[in-house]
Amino acid sequence: SSTIIVNDLSPESVGMLLAFYEAKTVYEAFIWGINPFDQFGVELGKTMAGDIRNRMVDKNEAKESGKLDPITEFYIEKLFNK
Repeated sequence: SSTIIVNDLSPESVGMLLAFYEAKTVYEAFIWGINPFDQFGVELGKTMAGDIRNRMVDKNEAKESGKLDPITEFYIEKLFNK
């Protein structure tokens, strides 16, 4: 699990984030012996990211939504309910 917080979305910051996640994904896939560009996995990731995005947009939603794991809920609470 990696949590990275940036202060701005400058081209340099976004580029560093993309490079980090690309390298991390390929490296982990080689170690685990899986195809990191498998379309079914990509679609699952999009679905999971959509749930997280919706939770972040509607941060006043009941905390026990049941859709996200406790760690993700913790980070959303820390980042958006200071």
